[in-house]
This record gives sequence, C-alpha cells and structure tokens, in this order.
Amino acid sequence: LSVASFSKEAVDRALRHEAPAKTTAAVALAVEAVASLGHAVVFTHERAHARTIAAAVRAALDGDEEKVPVEVFCATGLVPKDKRFAMSKAFNAAPRAVFVATMDSVGVGISLHAGRSVVFADINYNPFKILQCEDRAHRTGVAGPVDVTFLVRRRGLDERVVEIIVR
Repeated sequence: LSVASFSKEAVDRALRHEAPAKTTAAVALAVEAVASLGHAVVFTHERAHARTIAAAVRAALDGDEEKVPVEVFCATGLVPKDKRFAMSKAFNAAPRAVFVATMDSVGVGISLHAGRSVVFADINYNPFKILQCEDRAHRTGVAGPVDVTFLVRRRGLDERVVEIIVR
C-alpha cells in the first residue's frame, strides 16, 4: 500500500463519505473541551467540512446556559491571510472559543496557543503537516498540556493513512 495508490477522486469520495460521522464526533469533542478547558481547535482537510463543523458547533452551543458566550471561528484557504491572523488573535483573546480550520490554512505566523484541546477530524498523509497543525497550539510559553485527538474511522481512509505513516 502506498500513498500513490490513492487517486484524488477516491480520496475526495472517502472524505465525503466519512465526514458526517466525524462531524458528530468532532463537535462533541469541541463542545466538551470548551466546557472544561475554555478553548478547542479542530482541523480538517476540506473547506466544506470545516464550515459544516463550525456551524454544528455553533448550533450545539446555541442553548448553552453559561454566561460567557463562545466564539466560533472558521478559517479556510478562502479567508485572506490577514483575516486568518486576526481570527487567531481573537481566538486567543476570547474567554471561550472554538477555532475550526483546514490544515492548509494555518501555516507560519498563526498561533492558536489558547487551544488546550486539538482535534483532527481528518488525518493528513504528511506527518509534517500534522505536526505543523499541532504546533499552532504548542507554542513557546504555553503552560500545561495540550490534548490532541485523532478521529480515525475503522476500515476507512484515515486508518489506511495511519498505517502508511506508522511504517
């Protein structure tokens, strides 16, 4: 099995097929993290999936009885770089917030150091991309641990990608 054996169409089909179950799990983890830690970060591959997760998090938190509102940010490659940077600053300054992003949209210069919990709704075949995303929350000066969770569907695309990465 090699990465080259995945066609773009097959990967896109698999991601769309797995997205609903992963959305539910990612939203539950983000809501739980906000309740206990104050901040959560969710990474995914697809723009549409990022928007869906962000909307579902907003809906899940809509009836929250807490006095402190939760801000939800969604950064994709379509959001201008300066706006993504401003969103990351607002996320870090907010008392409670969720930052949902595509993996390619939060590169150099973006700090999500307030994120105490990071959820990967998808796994990237490039382990360095995963590390770069994790590093958005693992910043210099961050006190305490950052919980990182990978959502891997059994017998799904991500399970195969993890097998390749671990080799």
